[in-house]
Amino acid sequence: MLPLLSLLEDPTMVGMYKLPPRSTAWPTRQLEVAPGQLLFDLDDCRLKLNGFWKFRWTPTLPEDGDGFAAAEFDDSGWDEIVLPANFECAGYGTPIYSNYTYPFHCDPPHVMGEPPADWTTFVERNPTGRCRRRFTLPAEWGGKRLVLYFGAVQSAFRVWVNGGFAGYSENSMSPAEFDVTGFVRPGENLIAVEVYKYCSGSYLEDQDFWRLSGIFRDVTLYATEREYLADVRLAASAAAKTVRAEIVYGGDTAGLTVELRVRTPRDGDFAVTVPADEIPEVALPAVELWSAELPVLYPVRVILKRGETVLDVRHYRTGFTTFEIRDRQFLFNGKPLRFHGVNRHEHDPRRGRALTLDGMKTDIRMIKEANFDAVRSSHYPNDPRWYELCDLYGLYVLDEANIESHGLSYHACVLPGDDPAWFPSVFDRIERLVKVNRNHVSVTLWSLGNEAGYGDAFTEGAKLLRSLDPRPIQYADMNAVADFDSQTYPPPAWLEEYAGGNAERKGEHGEIPHLRQHGAGPSSKPFIMNEYAHAMGNSTGNFPEYWETIEKHPCLAGGFLWEWCEHGLIPAGAEPGFFAYGGDFGDVPNNGNFCCDGLVRADRIPNPGLAEVRQVQQPVRGTFDRAANRLSLTSRFLFRSIRGAELLWVLLRNGGAAASGSLRVSLAPGESCSFDAPAPIPADGECFWRLTLLDSNAPHWRTPGLPLAELELPVGEPEKRGVLPGANPLYHAPSGAFHAASAPELPGLLEPPAIVLDRAVTDNDRGCGFDRRTAGRRPEDCAVRLDWEAGAAGAFRARLSFLAQPDCPEIARFGLRFRFGSGSLAEVEYYGRGPGENYCDRRSAAFVGRYAAAPESLATAYTRPQENGRRGDVRELAIRFADGRRLTVVSPELFGFTLRPYSSAALETAAHAAELLPDGTFELILDYAQRGVGGDDSWGCDVHTEYRLLCSELSAVFDFQLIPE
Repeated sequence: MLPLLSLLEDPTMVGMYKLPPRSTAWPTRQLEVAPGQLLFDLDDCRLKLNGFWKFRWTPTLPEDGDGFAAAEFDDSGWDEIVLPANFECAGYGTPIYSNYTYPFHCDPPHVMGEPPADWTTFVERNPTGRCRRRFTLPAEWGGKRLVLYFGAVQSAFRVWVNGGFAGYSENSMSPAEFDVTGFVRPGENLIAVEVYKYCSGSYLEDQDFWRLSGIFRDVTLYATEREYLADVRLAASAAAKTVRAEIVYGGDTAGLTVELRVRTPRDGDFAVTVPADEIPEVALPAVELWSAELPVLYPVRVILKRGETVLDVRHYRTGFTTFEIRDRQFLFNGKPLRFHGVNRHEHDPRRGRALTLDGMKTDIRMIKEANFDAVRSSHYPNDPRWYELCDLYGLYVLDEANIESHGLSYHACVLPGDDPAWFPSVFDRIERLVKVNRNHVSVTLWSLGNEAGYGDAFTEGAKLLRSLDPRPIQYADMNAVADFDSQTYPPPAWLEEYAGGNAERKGEHGEIPHLRQHGAGPSSKPFIMNEYAHAMGNSTGNFPEYWETIEKHPCLAGGFLWEWCEHGLIPAGAEPGFFAYGGDFGDVPNNGNFCCDGLVRADRIPNPGLAEVRQVQQPVRGTFDRAANRLSLTSRFLFRSIRGAELLWVLLRNGGAAASGSLRVSLAPGESCSFDAPAPIPADGECFWRLTLLDSNAPHWRTPGLPLAELELPVGEPEKRGVLPGANPLYHAPSGAFHAASAPELPGLLEPPAIVLDRAVTDNDRGCGFDRRTAGRRPEDCAVRLDWEAGAAGAFRARLSFLAQPDCPEIARFGLRFRFGSGSLAEVEYYGRGPGENYCDRRSAAFVGRYAAAPESLATAYTRPQENGRRGDVRELAIRFADGRRLTVVSPELFGFTLRPYSSAALETAAHAAELLPDGTFELILDYAQRGVGGDDSWGCDVHTEYRLLCSELSAVFDFQLIPE
């Protein structure tokens, strides 16, 4: 056996005695599989080795030679660990969150050099977990071929069976298998595994995530006969209406036959049996195409026989699709497809990357319900069950190789680059990605990796991939070798330039690409955003602008939003609602809360941006033609018909229902329909049509009662998007004379109202430097004036005036803050956009209506506290106090309000949501305008200009009345 460091620090050594990659399928004796049953769960020829293992952890490599792999070794003093697990999440070692800085001393291919003394790896140089597990071999497995399967191990490991060395593996995210037939004996056996956190392969695993180690997917021993199906590659041809199986056999196949059986949705089973040296192919009378909208699957069974004796049975599901790239468009099943996609890391807040099936099902249901139709396996092959779920539920998968060397190679030809020493590892990762997953019809595109630079490694890697599978390739760091053109985090304005053929390519921090990366422009390929709309904290602003731009230009094929879930971890004994991020474990180096950048929190509680994305991506659009008094609906489905859906309609007048009803709607894919307005529009008042389309043929994944689409169509002119408010249609000017007065005394008011021009910093504010640009600014530094006037019946009028000044170029908001005692407020009612949090650039999912809420419910608990909770386009706000009194706020123009059970100062100082405890006050801020939240990225792009409060363009008066009752 080679010395350990020779294994760990040799980039050409990707494994020893590791079996070739194969498609995911278990041998089984089961001839039938129930619809919807996960094929990965077939286990009659498997011995699952998940569960309790004896465990010993050390912070660096242990000394070889202590005999720990021997059956007679005494492990009685060892701990126990339940596998699958990430060791750090089980309490062993330190989780490190790093975006791209290598957590160890960077000296490729070495990982054992001395890092800075304050780094976690100074002590935990190469954490190692030793695992031992005894099992009893089933008696009927005597004489069979035995294979030991590891679903995923980070980042390298050696394995012994009964003291005999069975093999070594790198590549953390793909399965590794070893033939252990010669090591296993009847009765009790011992498996010993030694897992290393860092190896040379870690240089290709520099993804933006927690740096964890462990055996975090299934461990299984399975049995085959001596003659077996080593691999099956399915090819389903929609044009020929055939399914073919290209088979690799193990053992002597002389005299053997193979049966290929395909079950159709409507016509029953079709089968063919041929000698094992021929390729079986089944012809079908007709085929239905698979898509994310209509995921039609064909169960496939492959049986290897000797005469009538069954030797091996494998089950698969396949589907029929077509694809073509023509005229800068990606045609899927003959239709131009735009990906409404999302990036998804594998993450569980307690288990790290050791996912549960229930967790995966929750993700896929929520992703589908948010009107996503595609998912990117960022940045590595996923758990095998995920692909089955995508096949069954319907998601287009951009499947990505486990290759990223961001800390060295972003926009550079460094590693793997042109260095042949790294080619074996790159090719192994690409081959395993494709061969393991290519039978899944949901896999629509392949990715060569992420942020690993360019070079011959990817030129040759793309050739290898194309030799293995014909589906298109995407790789944003070297579009020259891909079938798609791609770019990370382009703003909508850049997309416009790109579609016009005059966009200038740059990296996320202004890096100028080499000609080898993308070739000469403009591109003739379709374009996708592999990452866009960075959803970090209070974000996801200007999302409609992306899709307005995409839908204008046929060459733009959509993209994959960053990202689905935040990566917060829940430490043992943590307070409810506490999620740890970089630095919370004392991990150095770290990137703080940059891992908290998802549409949902780590526990899958949605952030407000999820509603915005769901609304913008909804598959049905509506319009109202007031002149013709007709409503229209348009389906954006490419393949699915809407049949007999129930359209619930409400005609709102001043926030109340003037009329309501329902009718039935049917739409073919891409079809529009129009109909006369079902009720007369009142002659006065502010009116909206509120439409909810309920799917009467809901697919099995959809939550009962979830609308297919929700629309709000103004009867009048739609309000313009921008930071400055429009006129309040309900406002009636006060009558009678007003008189100058001091600030009003309101129930529970703790201090006089104060002018406020700032807000608690958001992640995007911090990322674009807005907080630094405005640091130290006070209201008195700007020309702001507050005047109060007293009116009849105890009413007050406030006039807040702002006059631009050269030394005050930009503000966050323009408003007035009130602080009340915590027990003084009982309920809030408002007529404006709701019910959720909304801002001037994120309000598509916030409909104008009348809403009521408990005061403490209006805040949003972002993982890292920041500005939150605003409701905008308010016509009227009413606050009911605990003593029964009521205060109404109205203004000539639409305004916004924020109400929270803690102060803005508390938001600025708290590091985690769990630290934001009610502090005995309610802070109410009324604002004339507040800057948007942004969403292009979280490290440079500012809020779009039309959503910023630029003082050179702002000379405003915020005039409102406080009317007590």
